[in-house]
Amino acid sequence: MYRQEPRGPSAEETRLTEAATQIASIAIERQQDHIKLREREARISLAAESADLAFWVSYPEQNSVWMSEKGRAMYGFTLQEPLTRESLLSRIHPDERVAV
Repeated sequence: MYRQEPRGPSAEETRLTEAATQIASIAIERQQDHIKLREREARISLAAESADLAFWVSYPEQNSVWMSEKGRAMYGFTLQEPLTRESLLSRIHPDERVAV
């Protein structure tokens, strides 16, 4: 915040600066969390591929499922297809759904 005369920030300018700093901090933290999640998914995928297994993780609060590439191929899902609990269960034999 630039002025013709030298002076310190006003109370409102200080408040706005603090708010902007807090928002930037939250954005950076969310980006770091997103990167960590991507790295975990990559490690799980590598482990699944190495063991020739299918892995999936269900996120009930979002009604979404993450599945390894091998799992998607085994269950007939494309890589672009969004997965939900219902779409996963639709590919599992009814007698085995309770166990899954």
